[in-house]
Amino acid sequence: MSYKKLRNIVFTLHRILGFAIAPIAILLGLTGSCGNSNVYLDQCFNHEQI
Repeated sequence: MSYKKLRNIVFTLHRILGFAIAPIAILLGLTGSCGNSNVYLDQCFNHEQI
């Protein structure tokens, strides 16, 4: 197997794995940031109850 063919296979696998993992990483990042700022949002919107 030539170096160029192996490089193309590795690049294709890297691209497929990146596209497969990216939505999961984005979803985890968004839900984590929402969960982290939950206390701040509660203080902003429900300041009478606190």
